[in-house]
Amino acid sequence: MSLMKPTMTNIAGVLFLQLFAISTISISFCRGSSTVCCIESEKQALLRFKQDLNSSNSLRLASWNADGDCCTWAGVSCDNLTGHVHKLDLRNPYDDYVSYAFMWSMLVDIGNMTSVKWLDLSLNGLKGKIPRSMGRLCSLSPNWVPPFQLEALALGSCHLGSQIPLWVFSQKSLIYLDISNSGIISTIPSGFWKSFPRLTYFNLSHNQIYGEVPNLTEAIQLELFDLSSNNLTGSLPLISTTMNALDLSDNAFSGSIFHFVCFRMNETKGMEILNLRNNLLFGELPDCWMNWKNLLALNLGSNSFHGNFPNSVGMLSYLQSLHLRRNGLSGEIPASLKNCRGLISLDIGENKFSGHVPRWIGERFSKLMILNLRSNNFDGFLPAELCHLISLQILDLADNNFIGNVPRCINNFTAMVTVDYCGGNRIQYLSGIPYPVSFRGFAPNYIDRDLLPYPVSFRGFVINYLEDELLVMKGKAVQYDIILNLVRIIDLSHNNLSGEIPMEVTNLAALQSLNLSYNRISGRIPENIGAMSSLECIDFSLNQLSGEIPQSISRLTYLNHLNLSNNNLHGSIPLSTQLQGFDASCFTGNELCGSPLPQRCTATGPIPADSKNAEGEDLNKHEVQWFYVSLPLGFVVGFWCVIGPLLVNRRWRYMYCNFLDCFGDKFVSVVRRCY
Repeated sequence: MSLMKPTMTNIAGVLFLQLFAISTISISFCRGSSTVCCIESEKQALLRFKQDLNSSNSLRLASWNADGDCCTWAGVSCDNLTGHVHKLDLRNPYDDYVSYAFMWSMLVDIGNMTSVKWLDLSLNGLKGKIPRSMGRLCSLSPNWVPPFQLEALALGSCHLGSQIPLWVFSQKSLIYLDISNSGIISTIPSGFWKSFPRLTYFNLSHNQIYGEVPNLTEAIQLELFDLSSNNLTGSLPLISTTMNALDLSDNAFSGSIFHFVCFRMNETKGMEILNLRNNLLFGELPDCWMNWKNLLALNLGSNSFHGNFPNSVGMLSYLQSLHLRRNGLSGEIPASLKNCRGLISLDIGENKFSGHVPRWIGERFSKLMILNLRSNNFDGFLPAELCHLISLQILDLADNNFIGNVPRCINNFTAMVTVDYCGGNRIQYLSGIPYPVSFRGFAPNYIDRDLLPYPVSFRGFVINYLEDELLVMKGKAVQYDIILNLVRIIDLSHNNLSGEIPMEVTNLAALQSLNLSYNRISGRIPENIGAMSSLECIDFSLNQLSGEIPQSISRLTYLNHLNLSNNNLHGSIPLSTQLQGFDASCFTGNELCGSPLPQRCTATGPIPADSKNAEGEDLNKHEVQWFYVSLPLGFVVGFWCVIGPLLVNRRWRYMYCNFLDCFGDKFVSVVRRCY
C-alpha cells in the first residue's frame, strides 16, 4: 500500500483545526471570555481579603466570588498576556468612609501580589501598622501618590531605581527616612530640605550619589545625616550647630577642613558623632575644637592630614572614640589629651608620631579598651603604668622603636583574662544628651524591628554609635565591628624588645592573638602556655628564644596560626592535631625535629633527612618499613574479627543478614520517594 503525499490544502486544514482547538480550550477555561484568566494564587489572595471585611464593607466587593474570573471583578484589572493582577482600585466610593473603611491589617495578602503596578487606597481612613508585605509591591508606578502621611519610612536595601521615587517627596511629615543601599545614582536634589520640614534622621549611605553637598546651615531640624559610601566630591559642607551626627566617610571630599571645624567659632556645636574617614582631605588639623565639646566619637582616619596633634582636642571632655589612623601627623602626643578621661578607643596608628608613650595614658584612661599606636616612631621603654588599663582588650604597639622588657604586670589586663559575654558583641557609645534619635543602623521604635539588622532605639533619648577597628591578625588586616567586643589581641612585633616572655602572660586565658615577632626576646617559651586556652594565633618568629617547645602547647585546640621560625629552639615538636598540620616553614631556622619537619627525632636529637655515610650511601636504605609490614597484618586481623564470629555463630549470622535486608528495603523506598 502506498502513502499519500501531503498537500498544502491538507497542511492548512490541520493547522486550522489545531488553532480552533486551542482557542476553544482557552475560551472554555475562561468561561467564555477571550482574555487570559487570572492567576489562581492571586485570586485566592483577593478572596482572603474579602473574607476579612465586615458585612457592610463586603458589599463593595459583591462581584468577588470563587466561581468567577478575578480579572472581571470590580476594581481589578489584569495583564492580557500574563494574567497577573496589575491594577487594584480599592478607593472608597461611599461618603461614610468610616463605616466602609479598610484597615492596614486587611491588606497583608494584597501586599504579596508583586505584579500590581497601580494601587488606589484613597478615602479609606487607613489606620494601624503598614504590613511588611506592602514593601513587595515593587512594580508600582513612580507617579503613584500614597493616600497616607508617614513619620518613618525605612526602604534600606530596596532597589528603588536610579532616582529617589517621586512619591517619597509627598511625605511631608517624615521624621525618619532610610533609603540606604537602594541603587540610587544621582545628585542630592535642590530644595531637598524644603520637601521634608520635619526630617530628623536621613540615611542615604551606600548608594552612588555624586556631586557636591550643599551647605546644611538651614537644615536646623536635621540631627542625624549619613552620606557614607557614595561618590561625593568637593569641600565639606557647612552644617548647623544643632546637628548631632554626621557620617561622610568613604567618599571623595577634598581640601582643608578649617572652614568646617572653625565655622561660627563663638557657637557651641551640638555634634556628637563626626566621621570623615577615608576621603581626600588634607592640610593641618585646625586648633579650634574647643566649640565641639559634645563630641563622643571623632574619626579623621585614612586622609592626608599632616602637622602636629592640636591641643584643643584635649578640651573634648566627653570624647570616647578618637581615630586618626593613616595620616601624616607628627610630633608628640599632647599632654592636653589627658583631659579626655572617658576615652574607650584611641587609634593613632600609621602616622609619624614620636617620643615616649606618656605614663598618664595608663593613669587617666581607666576605661580604655582599644589602644593602637601601630607604625609610628615611638621609642623608649613600655611604661608599667599601661598595666593599670584593666579594661584593655586590644593593645597594638607594633612597628615602633620600643626597647626593654615586656612588663611583668601584663596579667593586670583583666579583660584579657575573661570575656564578659553579657556586654554583647559590639562596642557602642551612648549619648548622655537627650536627643530623640539614634545612629548607624538604628531606627524609630515604631518601625517593625524584624525588618532592621540591629536593635533599635528612637525617642528613647539615646544615640548609639558602633565602634570599628582595623586589626592585623595572622598577617592580614581585618576590619572588625559587630564582634569587636569579643576580640582580644596583643601585638608588640617589630620593635627592639628584649628579655624573656613573662610567665604572667599565661594568665590571659581570653587572649586570642599574641605577636612578639621581630624583636630580641630570649629565654624559653613559658611552660604553661597551654593554659591560654583561647589562643588562635602565636607569632614568636625572628627572636632569640631557646629551649624546647613546651608540651602544653598541644592543648591549644583553637590554634590555627603558629610561627616559631628563626629562633634557637631545639628538641622534638610536640604531637597534636594542630601542630602537625602547620607548614614546615613555621618551625624552620631552629634545631627542631619531628613532623611536619623532614628531620626525624632520636633519643640523642634530630637526624637529618638526607643523612649519608662517608661513601655517600644512604644509611636508611636497609631500615625496615614497619608501616608496610603492619598494613597487611592489620587487614587480616580486622577482616577475621568481623567475619569470624559470623561463620561460627549461626544466630549472629541470621541477625546480620536480616539487618542488611531491612536496610536495603528502607534505602530503596527512600530512593523511590525522592524520584
